[in-house]
Amino acid sequence: MDQGISRLKAFLEIPEDAIGQISGGKWTPTFKIDVATIQSLRKKGIVDDVVGQYGHLIIDECHIVPARSFEIVAWQCKARYITGLSATVIRKDGHHPIIFMNCGPVRYRVDDKKQAVQRPFHHKVFIRKTKFSLPTELLNNETLQIHEIYNAMIEDEERNQMIVTDVINAISQKRSPIVLTERIRHLEKLASMLSPHTRNLLILRGGMEEKQRRIVTEKLQSIQDDEERLIIATGRYLGEGFDDNRLDTLFLILPVSWKGTIAQYAGRLHRLYEMKNEVLIFDYSDLELPMLEKMHKKRLSGYRSIGYEIDNTMIM
Repeated sequence: MDQGISRLKAFLEIPEDAIGQISGGKWTPTFKIDVATIQSLRKKGIVDDVVGQYGHLIIDECHIVPARSFEIVAWQCKARYITGLSATVIRKDGHHPIIFMNCGPVRYRVDDKKQAVQRPFHHKVFIRKTKFSLPTELLNNETLQIHEIYNAMIEDEERNQMIVTDVINAISQKRSPIVLTERIRHLEKLASMLSPHTRNLLILRGGMEEKQRRIVTEKLQSIQDDEERLIIATGRYLGEGFDDNRLDTLFLILPVSWKGTIAQYAGRLHRLYEMKNEVLIFDYSDLELPMLEKMHKKRLSGYRSIGYEIDNTMIM
């Protein structure tokens, strides 16, 4: 919310009080340019009438449209024009046709590889092969689920220490890293291991209240460009429009496979920043399990599709 208002103010060259806000405890619509959250427009299943008073609806991260809560709000909008923006309009659950039903067909698509060439920095992925293997109690489990594998990874001390060592090295090289996991328990464990090694540790996770998000955002903005810092986040938070120009290093520490997720996460490194000359992704590849090896190969394809160079020199 705050980032959206800040960008509108900068690009449109208008004062902040010209932008209305409908969010949480704030209700200051101008009916010209307003920024709103879905939660604030829909209470107890009832959509506020204010939705029908706009001529142009712009939906950021429009891949969320298939969510029932959003669809109900969209139906009440009487705007003549609807614009959807997203890093990827293909959903893993196959519900992307709902996006087109609400927003119309794709009118413009960015070529990721061309965009990578045009950016003033290199794009590289380091493959970090781990020695992770299943604990004894899971070896003969014929109905093994991915969440059980995740849980085992979170408790793998050798794997965690490998990640921590890499992150500490990145900080010492004056990089601006973000460590990305899919589990809050993993986030908390790594935060505990890494907190003694950096002066500025910021935790971002899905489900944070707006007040909490604002406090973290303000702290992040207060850190000087020459100060070290480390962000640890869950993928859900990073997919909610998080924006920070200084980010240049992503540690992807739990396996994903869908190319849309890869594009979305990597995209957070692509903001222009004057001191940025290279963006790096550290991919922790667990190749001892066929399921994880298959996910690894899909990630490699995803990285290449967005213009990243694969570097195997750091395999251990």
